[in-house]
Order: sequence, then structure tokens, then C-alpha cells
Amino acid sequence: MIDLKDLLDDRSTTPPEVSQHLRLDQVQGRIAVRRRRRTTAAGALAALIALVVVGYTVAPGLRAAPEPAVTRIPPTVKGFPKYNFGTKVVAAERTAPGVTTLTLTWLPAPTVTTYTVIEKCWTALNGGTIEVDIKVNGGPRLGGSCGGGWTSALDEQARARAARGEPIVFTMTATGYGDYDSTAGEWRTGPLPADAVLGMAVAEPVPFADYPLPSRPERLKPLDLREVIVNEGITYAPISEAVEVHSDPADPSRPQRITLLWQDHYSLVMAAQTPGVLTFAADGSDFDTASWWSYEGGHIVRDWDTADYQPLPPIPGFVRPPAGTVVTLTVTPQHFTGAWAVRLVAGKETPGRS
Repeated sequence: MIDLKDLLDDRSTTPPEVSQHLRLDQVQGRIAVRRRRRTTAAGALAALIALVVVGYTVAPGLRAAPEPAVTRIPPTVKGFPKYNFGTKVVAAERTAPGVTTLTLTWLPAPTVTTYTVIEKCWTALNGGTIEVDIKVNGGPRLGGSCGGGWTSALDEQARARAARGEPIVFTMTATGYGDYDSTAGEWRTGPLPADAVLGMAVAEPVPFADYPLPSRPERLKPLDLREVIVNEGITYAPISEAVEVHSDPADPSRPQRITLLWQDHYSLVMAAQTPGVLTFAADGSDFDTASWWSYEGGHIVRDWDTADYQPLPPIPGFVRPPAGTVVTLTVTPQHFTGAWAVRLVAGKETPGRS
């Protein structure tokens, strides 16, 4: 059986020459944002100093007035946001500059079934990324640029070890500094900068009711499903044949149902105005969820390879519908206080695709 995650990884992998350009653009974009923020902060500080001096000279009595409210800075754990996308950091490590290996130890709680690993590295150099290798419990090596992360399910073996008090050990080793050589037109890896700092964190899911959501804005962002999905090896139906499911305008918490002819593949684009969770069920059997944790109205894009789909972690009672059968798809919303929408586009695997 083909693993769903492997299929998604294969189809979402960007060609190396493209991903290198993208990584460079993203890094430069972040640098530009940081520079703008520093400039803005300096200007604001100068204005604040001038205001304090004028206030002291003209009206000394105002010095006793209450201070204005200060924007709360989200808590961090060794450089990682404590809360992020429905998770909470429960273990984190960060090396001293120049140390090339980081070891992070995490003992899962008995109730944990999934976890998220987050990578983050720092250096004063601009334009490139620190390259790393990662091992989990000394297993197969994962290599690539530091940054991002992954979500995984705890298998039975890992849960059994955790029950005996045996932690999961992550090892990150820096292998060099990758940068795009525009002259040669390729990504190259050179020596590791002396100031390089490695960071890694493990985050566990947080129940929705316990997650610190941001404040609701006065005006919600409009929904937008205009996201183009391209997966190599999949032939899609015309966009005019896409099926959309929208929330009830009067009650966004009301479940919505549609009937589908179950196809080999579906690509989904989902959007929501507010935090909330969508649960998908086929003929009454739950098999997938999608969650939003902010009011940014961002997309969630997902693929269902329905011919061999199995939810991870496994969901008790899930029965995969046979291809070609008519299925009732139920979308059950929770916690939403604004609109949400889902667009499904059917597809079929191209013959000969591995």
C-alpha cells in the first residue's frame, strides 16, 4: 500500500533548481522585513523620546498619568513561539554559536498521538541557509536546509517506549552553509559560519479550548478559494466541475452535506475567516480534519488519494469507500464564528505514474 504522506511529499516536492531560488527569495524577504522593522522602531523611539521631553517641560503634572497599553509579545521558548498552529512547545534546545551538533530529548505524554518538530537556525550571513542532517533515535538520516519542520504520528513502538520512560532523541548536525551561486546557476554548500546557532523544538497538540487565540479583528477578511493546485501525475477535471461546500450564512457551526461520486483523487482548497476546525466524514465515517488558529483567512491545501487513503494516525471505524461509489460527504464545523468554504477538484492518476 502506498503511504499517503509519501504520495503528498512526492507531488509537492519542488525541483531543486526552483526550490533554491525560492529559498533565496524567502530569506531575502525576511531580511528586508527585519530591516524595515528596525527602521520603524528607531523612528518610533525617537518620537517617543521627543514626546517625553516636551511633556516634562510643558506639563510636568502629566508624568503621573497612567502609561499607555503595551502590545503583548507572544511568549517564546529558546527562540521558538510557545504556541503555534494549534500546538505548544514542550521541549526545545539551542546551541551556543559554532557548536555543530544539537541533541533534543523529549518524553511524550501518555495521551499524545502526534507531534510536530520545528527547526530554526541563526547566522549573521544573508542569502543562504544552514544545511543540517537530522536523526531520530539514531535512525535514518534526514538532510536539508534548516527551517520549517514536520508533523508525525507516534507509532506503537514509540508509545510503548515512552510508557517505559524511554524518551525520543533527536540529533541535528550542521553540515555547512548553503547558498545559491547565481554565476554557476546552482546551489552550493560551503563551510559553516562561526556564529551559526542550531535550534530544534518539539510541539504537542493543544485542545482548541486551551489554545490562546488572537483577538478578533473588527472586520474579517473575505474568503478566497482562488488557489491553483498542480500535482505532477494527476489529470484534473475542469475547474468548472469543482464542487464547493460553504458554511451556512446564518450559522457557521451547522454541518453541511453533499454527495460525490468517489474518485481516485481529490485536491482541496479550504479557507476560513476565523479559528475553527472542520471534520470530514465519508458515509458517516470520520477520516480527516483541518484547523485554523487565526483570523488571517489563509488557505489550507490538501490531497486525498482516495484509492488507498488511510488516515494518519489511524481513526477507529474508518472504512474507505470503494472508487466509483456514491458517497455522502459531511463537513462538520466547530468553533467557527465566521464563514468557511471548501473546494474539491476531482483528479485521476496518469497511467504509468509511480
